[in-house]
Amino acid sequence: FPVTIVTLDELRITGGESTVSQNFWRFVEIMKKNPAPNMRFAVNSNLGSDKGIERLIEATHLLPIKEFDLYTSNESFGAHAEYIRDGLKYDAWRANLVKFIENANFRAVTIMMTINSLCLFSITEFLDDMSELKAKYAPYRPNVDFNILRWPGFMSPLTLPDDIKRESHTKLQTWFDRNKNNNLYGEGEQAQIQRLLDYIEVVNKGHVHTTNDKESLYHDFKSFFTQYDRRRGKDFCATFPRLNIVTGK
Repeated sequence: FPVTIVTLDELRITGGESTVSQNFWRFVEIMKKNPAPNMRFAVNSNLGSDKGIERLIEATHLLPIKEFDLYTSNESFGAHAEYIRDGLKYDAWRANLVKFIENANFRAVTIMMTINSLCLFSITEFLDDMSELKAKYAPYRPNVDFNILRWPGFMSPLTLPDDIKRESHTKLQTWFDRNKNNNLYGEGEQAQIQRLLDYIEVVNKGHVHTTNDKESLYHDFKSFFTQYDRRRGKDFCATFPRLNIVTGK
């Protein structure tokens, strides 16, 4: 193990949630005893555990490594985020993100955004919220990383009805035009935003194995979220009143 860690450039722990795993903390204790001055240590966290984040912050100051990176996930704002990511509490997630930024010893924090159909309804509000943090702490605290969901096809942004897709494109384009020169978003982030705009506007089929039949996609969409509401105690119609795919109204 000591020989391996000395020659490793980056070690990344994904999840499940790392900070609630005793195996993760046992591994952290091992790392404390095995200096790796040339290694970057990266951890994924949903930022849902207050105690876990406090322990992680402490670890960033004690680990004998080169750099520490944190990855977390979100792509929409408030109630939309809480619907899309079951179990997430937006205010608690944001508070722990701020706590980490203000107190940890780290290189970068990256928000991994999975761009799905539902997140487009508040993606600009989410970006405004992240812009506040960027303006307060640094443009790379946090970074945002756009990953377009293509499968399953019924969750793709391309499944949205054409009129709603156009509205979403216009809203994001207006936001981008207003923000692309404020120096808070780097070239890579701006390129990803432009890529998403082009994708929504031009692409008609998100995945090679996805049907182009909108009625089939709507059927799968309705079936999935109807069951999701029943099993998770959620209310799609109250959360996304603009969409009528599920209600049929």
